Amino acid sequence: MGIKISIFVIICLVGNCFEVGAILLSNKEDLELEKQLRLINKPSLATITTFYGDVYDCIDFYKQPAFDHILLKNHTFYPQMDYKYVNKNNSNNSSSINARPFKIFKEGGCPVGSVPIRRTTKADLIREKKYLSKFESLERANPDVAIVQTSKGYGPFNGAGMIAGVYKPKASGLQYSGVRLRLQNNEDLIQIGWRDQATGNWWVEVGNNIRLGFWPAGLFSDLRKLATYVDWGGEVFNTNDKKEIDMGLGAIPYLKEIDRTAYCRVLQVSTPDGKTTDAARTQSYTNEQYHYNILNIDHADDYYRHLILYGGPYRNF
Repeated sequence: MGIKISIFVIICLVGNCFEVGAILLSNKEDLELEKQLRLINKPSLATITTFYGDVYDCIDFYKQPAFDHILLKNHTFYPQMDYKYVNKNNSNNSSSINARPFKIFKEGGCPVGSVPIRRTTKADLIREKKYLSKFESLERANPDVAIVQTSKGYGPFNGAGMIAGVYKPKASGLQYSGVRLRLQNNEDLIQIGWRDQATGNWWVEVGNNIRLGFWPAGLFSDLRKLATYVDWGGEVFNTNDKKEIDMGLGAIPYLKEIDRTAYCRVLQVSTPDGKTTDAARTQSYTNEQYHYNILNIDHADDYYRHLILYGGPYRNF
């Protein structure tokens, strides 16, 4: 869902400058942002919008920004690429078990041979600049988490999945609150993915077997093989010193009040031979046990299967 940012202009007595939010930009910095926008936003074949108002440009497959990466300059990818390897027991894949129809765009999608890329605005770049002025990257910052993670010695994994509830947590400014699924091998990590054993590419699959795209194997070192660790759950992050931010629905999870609690169901992993099974040998972890919690139920019933409930309100005790 897009974030509305108010942009206002101030007049400086000496020199030319303007301010967006709390960041003051010179003319030189503004021109640099304009240059970045021209590089990021490629010429589009069409424009589509989400039900939430976000604008996406339909970019020619071969001109998408991903191919500006130095490791992908001499790629051999093409628009009709798909899995070369199909997981065993694919009918049990979490994306096809009682999953709701997945629809994002009002117009239905982009023309064949193009890919939807969210249009980057100057406000986006300024927000990033503001963010990076405090933290070098999100991955180097430490979010607060309430997760279920695979136990040591369990694995390796060819992929992982879940069916997650969608919520609108209370967050503002540079706060972040969301659900996560992480696959990792040493320093390499991605958030959601199924690995194609034939190519080593990691695919993102949502809804009823809708494949959004993939991370090429060539971008990784350790994940060129398999993942050795998976976790599922919630995370929150705040760039301010104050840490008051709700996770999930802002409620401590209780099994008897599942409708009032953020949850993920049908937690699954894929084994090295491509067999998809419900996740086993997992353990719960939270680094803020006085504020957030998680419940881990190996088999709640035939609908929820391996179920986790997570969240909580951040309160000062």
